[in-house]
Amino acid sequence: MIWFIFRIILRAALLILILIAAIALIQIILYLKRENKILINREGPSLGNLDTRRDMMSLRLQAYERLVLLAERISPRHLVPRLHMSQSTARDLQFALVQAIRAEFDHNVSQQIYVSTASWEGICNAKEQLISLINELADQFPEGSGGDELAKMILELEMENSGNFPVQIALTVLNAEVRKLMEQGRR
Repeated sequence: MIWFIFRIILRAALLILILIAAIALIQIILYLKRENKILINREGPSLGNLDTRRDMMSLRLQAYERLVLLAERISPRHLVPRLHMSQSTARDLQFALVQAIRAEFDHNVSQQIYVSTASWEGICNAKEQLISLINELADQFPEGSGGDELAKMILELEMENSGNFPVQIALTVLNAEVRKLMEQGRR
């Protein structure tokens, strides 16, 4: 009699385990289907619905806006007046300018995932060329010389080469990309 009761309990436990496993399997399948649908929508705006495309467009436009702001903030015409103090040396100004450019760039580095390769390379090139230019100009001054002459030299160089200055080139690329993106959004 004990074996009979034991077998019934064992079979009931086995049925309960099978039922729990089946419920768990159904839950896993439903979860994976939901996750797969979410992943498909994340792959690109063309696979998603209209709201997803609008959201993606908005994110991309915001990224371009931030990169334009970055380019403007590292432009010498904005950067030098913001950082230059009349009592600073050329080396102090050089250090402050280079640090500010790097900080602005680092603050916006995540935007690269939303913009074209050409736009991101334009920003990277502008940053590197600007730092290189500042360092080259600062090296022309003897130790302890004032920052006024360095500031003047940097600003004059930007004015003389306005169309071919690294920041202006990056802005041109960004503006062209945004125009192209806006045209795609209208279609």
